[in-house]
Amino acid sequence: MNLKPLGNTRRLFQNLWQIKTANDIGWNCQVTRFYSFSHRISGIQSIFHRSLILPTETRKECTNHFNGKYRHFQNSCFRQLHTSQTEVKQPVKATLQQEGKIVAIDWSNGGSSKFHSIWLRHNCQCGRCIQEGSGQRIFDISEISHELKVQSIEVKDTVVHFKWSDASNHEGEISLDYLQTNCYSQSSIKNRYSAVQINKLAKEIPVVNYIDVIQKKKELYRWLHLVNEYGICLMKDVPAEDKAHLALADLIGPVQETNYGKTFDVKSAPNPVNIAYSSVGLSLHMDLVYMESPPGLQLLHCLRFDDCVEGGESTYLDLFHIVEEFRKSHPKYFQILSTIPATFYKCHYDRENPFHLVYQKPHIVLNHHKQVVGLNWAPPFEGPLLVEEDDVLMYYEAYEELGKAIMNTDKMLTYGMKVGDLMVFNNHRILHGRNEFRLNGGIRHLQGCYIGIDDFKCKVQVLSNQVGDGQPPKHVGNQSWL
Repeated sequence: MNLKPLGNTRRLFQNLWQIKTANDIGWNCQVTRFYSFSHRISGIQSIFHRSLILPTETRKECTNHFNGKYRHFQNSCFRQLHTSQTEVKQPVKATLQQEGKIVAIDWSNGGSSKFHSIWLRHNCQCGRCIQEGSGQRIFDISEISHELKVQSIEVKDTVVHFKWSDASNHEGEISLDYLQTNCYSQSSIKNRYSAVQINKLAKEIPVVNYIDVIQKKKELYRWLHLVNEYGICLMKDVPAEDKAHLALADLIGPVQETNYGKTFDVKSAPNPVNIAYSSVGLSLHMDLVYMESPPGLQLLHCLRFDDCVEGGESTYLDLFHIVEEFRKSHPKYFQILSTIPATFYKCHYDRENPFHLVYQKPHIVLNHHKQVVGLNWAPPFEGPLLVEEDDVLMYYEAYEELGKAIMNTDKMLTYGMKVGDLMVFNNHRILHGRNEFRLNGGIRHLQGCYIGIDDFKCKVQVLSNQVGDGQPPKHVGNQSWL
């Protein structure tokens, strides 16, 4: 039965009850489909209680069955979308190994997975371990021994039931799709880490249209997907109105307020609090690297760029790509810049809100697989190097070579902003700069704001699940190891 939204709620639940009594697996599939157009699952539960079309006992059984099925659905549906699998592989067998310390699952495609008893216990999805609604853990981890074993295991439909040998002989359950998605075999881990690696370099800046993005959810996803894939995207035909960019920012997440306020205007000013608010050229850099969590996305909207203005073109460079090339050409220097920290610094008291912050961290941040997960590059905002004496010369030698790699590359993108253009780029990945300009009596006015990198990554994942292919976002440079 292909369930579709029905105007008559009672008729809907009559159909759902028929599916349930006919085939529990079919029920599970239909509830999943129903959720895709519902968006308010708690409302469904309340309708079960209020429905008069079903007898009291039947309604109670239906509600209980729904709650159980929904709990499995809630905890695994989005994880399931992170893989290329379209359905759960039914296991050929599930067996205990090493006296219950290991559970082995042989899948029907010939593959196999192994799970430690302690891992399974910490991922139990039963109602005593996971709070219904929030999906959060509610058990005391200090009461679970790392030496516990699985006493028994049974597979029923799409759920594995366990009994552990802890003090309470806890009985719990984990769905097969959860186990499949979160398998930590060597090949599975390799696939998961490779799936999020940045592998595309923009040879030209991708472009989207304002009207398309604000009117269609798929176009909104396309916009953010391009930013995630290439680190940068240009939007055309944005109304040249004050703070028009904020409406676009709201489509992604809350604006990240900084020491420059919620929004900022980039135009020449006497006595600027930032070099950007002058007419001099800007070398390639990231913004606000002196913070623990620098701004993620930067949105820059061109409100005015008079024809008489000379210069002022924007420049962009994908630093992730440059650093990976640098790793190959200068492995020793790459290692130095991933271990010896630089000093990032902002000190300005001659302003309305005085600011003084120092942050020490390396230019290149790696995970345990030596993959680049974060970069920090902002020469205009660097303070005195504070490292061991023996590290000073080797740091500056490596620093010089990376600086040359950045300045001498042919991968830099240059674009002259036009009225109605809005450029969005990932400040954790894309270096940005500007050519010097002369106003000649005219005006060059850009208006911008920031969005937190985690808010951006979250939005990409949600839209990928809702209207995309369900794949995880590429690395966004927020230093997450995965």
